[in-house]
Amino acid sequence: MILNPSHQKGKGTPVKNLKIPRGSWEYSELFRDILVAKDWGLDPIEFWNRSKLSRALMIAFTEENAAMDGFDRNVKA
Repeated sequence: MILNPSHQKGKGTPVKNLKIPRGSWEYSELFRDILVAKDWGLDPIEFWNRSKLSRALMIAFTEENAAMDGFDRNVKA
């Protein structure tokens, strides 16, 4: 499924129309923060002591990287 390959603003699929697979997992910000800290070689306290912007960038990078890895695994399968 190609949602908006040219990245044109306003041309993507609305979130309400996305078919998101359901699973038996649950999102936890605490677990996410600990995983991100681990990925960046920090302990959780070091991670939480960073600025809000730094934490947000680290989280975004880690989550996007994981999404791309997951996509690559599915494409190669």
